[in-house]
Amino acid sequence: MNKTRILLADSQYLVREGLKAIVSGNKDMEVVGEAGDAVTMGEMLLALQPDLVILDHDTAEFYGDASMHELLDMAGSVRFLIISQDHHRGRITSLLERGVNAFLTKYCDEGEIVSAIRAAIKGEKYFCSKVLDILIDSVREDARETCAPSCLTLREIEIVRLIASGAKTRDVAGQLHLSPHTVNTHRKNIFKKLGIRSGNELVLYALNTGILQQVERTA
Repeated sequence: MNKTRILLADSQYLVREGLKAIVSGNKDMEVVGEAGDAVTMGEMLLALQPDLVILDHDTAEFYGDASMHELLDMAGSVRFLIISQDHHRGRITSLLERGVNAFLTKYCDEGEIVSAIRAAIKGEKYFCSKVLDILIDSVREDARETCAPSCLTLREIEIVRLIASGAKTRDVAGQLHLSPHTVNTHRKNIFKKLGIRSGNELVLYALNTGILQQVERTA
């Protein structure tokens, strides 16, 4: 069995031990390294080439836009799951825009952490309800006119809602009784209209405009 190789990056020893216990309880996962600061994490990323990094970036040992962006660029195809007490919308949004797909707070339980790991390693989106509340409540206060959904057709809005909720192309096609090819064509047109390039940017657009009131968590 090929196990998911996980690097734990958290400045707190007790947090790393707790995460290690959770990971060790799953036969298809293993912890291959632990880092207590950004420098050690960078060295381990290059040396170990893990499949997934579980990271709390919101500490003096890790945080800083430049250092986080450098680490994410260095990671290449490595996936990231953020588990943090960071409630700052701007920093969360910045990480999502840089390609982080999964974000939890430290209030989440073992089942949610394991589900997030499995989603993140497959490149799927996973946000706990607290993170979604932070994003949704903040953007409702300062929604921008440039993000108005009026430039999209009703069909495109339906597709945005489904994709942003984590639905794959085949699932969107099935729910809307369209061919996968038609869904992909709509997706390309939507991205072009909105000037976005990734699924994470689409999630943020959906949150900004109120199209997406609640993203279903992906197990």
